[in-house]
Amino acid sequence: VATVPAGRTGAHAFSLTSPRAPYAVLASLQAVSAVLVGFFYAFPGGFAVARNLELWIGGALLLLALLTWFVVPRLRGTWWLDGCIVASGVVAATAVMGVPHGEGQLTIGLGLLALGMFAAYFRTSRHVLVDMVLCSALFLAATLVNPLLSTQFLACVFCVIIVGASYAFSVLVTALRDQALHDELTGLLNRHGLSLLAPPVVAGARRAEAGVTVCVIDVDRFKLFNDTFGHPAGDRLLVAIAESWQGAVRDSDLVV
Repeated sequence: VATVPAGRTGAHAFSLTSPRAPYAVLASLQAVSAVLVGFFYAFPGGFAVARNLELWIGGALLLLALLTWFVVPRLRGTWWLDGCIVASGVVAATAVMGVPHGEGQLTIGLGLLALGMFAAYFRTSRHVLVDMVLCSALFLAATLVNPLLSTQFLACVFCVIIVGASYAFSVLVTALRDQALHDELTGLLNRHGLSLLAPPVVAGARRAEAGVTVCVIDVDRFKLFNDTFGHPAGDRLLVAIAESWQGAVRDSDLVV
């Protein structure tokens, strides 16, 4: 048994597994979208009628990016991230209501698909489904208010693609993440899972000025058990031991 003191550690490089990563990535998407709107404002081509709208949309996206980066991570509850996703959908729907051509509406629909891919990576499948249904409903309503597409059926198809692809990607990401972080036999966290979940435990202990205790457990004569009863029996024993460990620890403890 080793007790690790909750001392200071050096700064870590940005990682997609860090708590701030979802906010940083979403803010970056919003900022890039604002830059693209600014580009179309500077080079309007044959669609100068939308220039006033582009100013408002670009400003709204930039403000949303600043809020997502600086303010939202400091608020309690991860549902604020869902609020930022839906807010992006509101801005997109506003743009759909104001663009003067159907191509622009479909381009904004592709942007919503990118938003869905982001949600699929960082949110649970249930959150993804709710967020993208709301965003797609806003998109569909906006195309009804500003009917520029050759057929409204095309907007419906886009909405189905946005929701379906986002949800399917979320399920796939969840399955792959579960396989990558857990031992296939026992279902316990593996070494990679520990490397991701241990830093928040240490950070919480540091804030509480407490220590973190690490226990290394060895199964006595396990090789002899395998040689005597066979490896399938050894596998069943490992599963039983893992279940007993899981039943003996607190909810805040990690068994790896």
